[in-house]
Amino acid sequence: MIIAFLIAIIGIIPVVLAIGVIKIYKGSDLAFALLLYMICISLWQLDIGVLYLKGLLPEELILWLFKLFRIGPTFMVPIVFYLSYILLNKHISNIKNQWPYRFLYTIFNRKALIIFLIWSSIVFVLNLTNLGIIGLKEVQIFNTTTSFYFPEYGPFHYIYMIHSTSFVIFVGFPYIISRQIHNIYLKDFLRIFSLCSFLMFLSGYLNFIPVTGALFSSLGVIIFSVIIVFSFSLFS
Repeated sequence: MIIAFLIAIIGIIPVVLAIGVIKIYKGSDLAFALLLYMICISLWQLDIGVLYLKGLLPEELILWLFKLFRIGPTFMVPIVFYLSYILLNKHISNIKNQWPYRFLYTIFNRKALIIFLIWSSIVFVLNLTNLGIIGLKEVQIFNTTTSFYFPEYGPFHYIYMIHSTSFVIFVGFPYIISRQIHNIYLKDFLRIFSLCSFLMFLSGYLNFIPVTGALFSSLGVIIFSVIIVFSFSLFS
């Protein structure tokens, strides 16, 4: 119960960051994309937190909430895609004929964005069925007496894994695109954002190891939030 509460608090931090983002980039599509991204991180932490509610909520409800809150990490991927789309089309210009940006314009377009959103929705719906997640099992954290629920994955869970892993690819594009942005503060912020998001994802990947207690992503979110807050103070 206490761990679930602490994870939920950690999940609130990105929402607070989102408010800061809106103030800095008020009225821009970039602020909206970053807001959605932060909300997804918060949902991701709630997704982990419910696994520690054993004894407080019925197992069936915990499983349903876990599947529902997985909408956060699932849609983090298309949101990062959307972020690159915005940067290319609204924050830089006169580079459509330059390599590699000419290639990027063929990837990050409106049609591809819609297709990717539809694909992400399919992945999320699959996650709601037994093909994605069968149920929950009780697991004890390594070298502790604390236990929590860990999901038992279905035969098509590899599709979710492939989808999630694509985040590593897409989160690197804002860094590449930032090289053509003239606003030095925005450029530096995007570079830090890409790097921190990449490291946060790597920490989250350790959640698939049951004995870690699915807590590494929470540590990653804390580090991500601290660095982003520090970058706000420098680049705003």
